[in-house]
Amino acid sequence: MKKLLFILLTTTGLASVANAQSLPSLKAPEPVEEKKSCFSDFWTYMNSSVKDCPLSYAGVTLYGNIDGGYGYQEHGVPMGNSADKVNYAIQKNSNHSIWTWAPNASSTSTVGVKIEEKIVDKWLFIGAADTGFNPFSLNLINGPQSLADNNLNTLPFQRSSFDSSRAGQWDNGQGFFGISNPDYGTLTFGRTNSLASATLSKYDPVASTAFSQIGFSSAYASAPARPPA
Repeated sequence: MKKLLFILLTTTGLASVANAQSLPSLKAPEPVEEKKSCFSDFWTYMNSSVKDCPLSYAGVTLYGNIDGGYGYQEHGVPMGNSADKVNYAIQKNSNHSIWTWAPNASSTSTVGVKIEEKIVDKWLFIGAADTGFNPFSLNLINGPQSLADNNLNTLPFQRSSFDSSRAGQWDNGQGFFGISNPDYGTLTFGRTNSLASATLSKYDPVASTAFSQIGFSSAYASAPARPPA
């Protein structure tokens, strides 16, 4: 009986050891790779998106956009020094084919700052100031000046010119401040884009000055909102 009990205990012990050896070993946790700062070097920053790596400090963000190019026009003129674009659509002075600089084709080149700082609870202090410019001449966009530059030039010698609310002022884009709340809305004071301009992209899938007649004319974007009848 003692021999039988000894054999039973020995068999049970060996089975337990074998079972323990067959269990999978615990895998050591992999070291967590520390995320590289997008400001660590120039190329890392250039490969980062604006959302991932904004130029922000204490609620103030610097932003900008440069839109430049070079293209051929069958009916065009050279670009005016104060104009924001060339004749992407035929104008009265579009009189010859030309290779020319083609800025602000998809969007307006701008540089500016915006502010979004918490005041209390859900209330935010907001603001923005930006200016549009010609990326080749580096002049601020000045529509009235571009028209005046052609006053003494006959059609064969004119450059592109467009009437515009951007008249060379430092805030020829936006310049406003205000308060915002997700429940009560936003109240701003100053120069802001019209509601028509904000909704243009929803109705015009191209929405650019070079590839859309609506975008080129800018008549709809600058139209005031009509009150309900």
